[in-house]
Amino acid sequence: MKSRKLGFLFLSVLVIFTLVLSACARATEEPEPTKAPTKAPADTEAPPPTEAPPPTEAPPEEVTIRLAFWELFGIIEPRMQFDIDLFNEQFPHINVEFVIAPEAFTHSQNMLTMIAAGDPPDVVWLGDAGIWDYAGRGALLDLTPYMERDGIEGSMFVPAVEDAKYEGKYYALPDHGGPLMVYYNKDMYDNAGLAYPIEQPTDEWTWDTYLSNAEKITQVGPDGRVEVFGTETWNIWFHWIPTLWTFGGGVINEDRTQSRLDEPESKQAMQTVIDTMFTEPIVAPSLTTYGELGTDLLTMLLTQKVAHLGAGAWGPSLFTDPATREPVINWGLAPYPTQIEPATIIGFVGWVIPAGTEHPEEAWELLKFLSTNLEAQRDVAQRGIGIPGLLEAVAMGDFIMPYEPETDLEIWQHSIARARSIPMHRQWTRTVEGVVTEEFTLMYVGEKSVEDAMNDAARRMNEVLAEPIE
Repeated sequence: MKSRKLGFLFLSVLVIFTLVLSACARATEEPEPTKAPTKAPADTEAPPPTEAPPPTEAPPEEVTIRLAFWELFGIIEPRMQFDIDLFNEQFPHINVEFVIAPEAFTHSQNMLTMIAAGDPPDVVWLGDAGIWDYAGRGALLDLTPYMERDGIEGSMFVPAVEDAKYEGKYYALPDHGGPLMVYYNKDMYDNAGLAYPIEQPTDEWTWDTYLSNAEKITQVGPDGRVEVFGTETWNIWFHWIPTLWTFGGGVINEDRTQSRLDEPESKQAMQTVIDTMFTEPIVAPSLTTYGELGTDLLTMLLTQKVAHLGAGAWGPSLFTDPATREPVINWGLAPYPTQIEPATIIGFVGWVIPAGTEHPEEAWELLKFLSTNLEAQRDVAQRGIGIPGLLEAVAMGDFIMPYEPETDLEIWQHSIARARSIPMHRQWTRTVEGVVTEEFTLMYVGEKSVEDAMNDAARRMNEVLAEPIE
């Protein structure tokens, strides 16, 4: 029988408990009988007065720190509250306030603003893509001395923690992560008479096949408007970077000095994505469609208005009832589609402490707890948010799987084997999350052609890369 645990992450833990009991007893001598005095006893000194007990140590002073993260369809804040309730059982004097952004990009911009203003949160959720950038600016606290003092070792975590080290030092400890894959609605496949992706050989699950399936699932209403979309909009860098890879393109060269966005392969990849929104047959909603329909992506997924979702290891949490942990729709898992090169992206979200925190010790206690407490890390898996960063939690094997766990395990293994790390570099925030996102947004709303947007994104990215790093 196949193992249901992810082999590359498993931790073999051997715990040996030794109990040494010892008892000691001393024999007491029977006192000699007291002889009657022959004369009046002399006056004896009074015993010294009993000393007052040492004063009780004062409880720690109450401190309030801020924890910053982004929301994801309403599933993150409940998880964070669960963790803080556990944390306060050990540290009742540390009050934790939440700083919540609606999504990851806004969170990143908020952090830059707060750090620049000298008022950063104390503990921050940060994607591994930004670690080099923030650490290189001197914006993050070096965790290495705290880890050495408290016996926290990098080997306790998934290997990605080593990839994110900057100049040999730890600036982040992982919370969760995983590879980008495709989640699909089985009922919508059945209605269209299509075979599930897993029934097709993995090397034939190409963009051509994927988009052909999306076209067959798409439904147009009597008024000519699309009512059911075959796929979603692949509009964030976690989606489009691996799309570039699968077409043979990329975002930046190996030595991190030149953009690759203006290469023909990169343009072809993005043209394929943009055509799904603006070229007949339209199979994906544009960025403006959700507002026009008065809805959002999650609602469309759960009401069978969108058939596919590109998501990381947190995907199961969207389709699972948090109380029963049962699926709320009939969904399955597939690899990220390929074209020229098989590829997907893998990354993790980590915990960092801004260098400007006024409470470094309390912030470290919270970060250490969130990263190393077994119950808190298992909760990440049990809620389906991602693969835990703590190896001991990974080994517990309680990550939410869909209906066919053995098949899905093969998809996980296949995806991990072809996954590439995020191309981290010092200018990530100003390039990928800055000028490139600006140009891509114009492309995604139809205000710029792929040709113009990609050329302008590459030019502006190269201008930033050519500047001296502060």
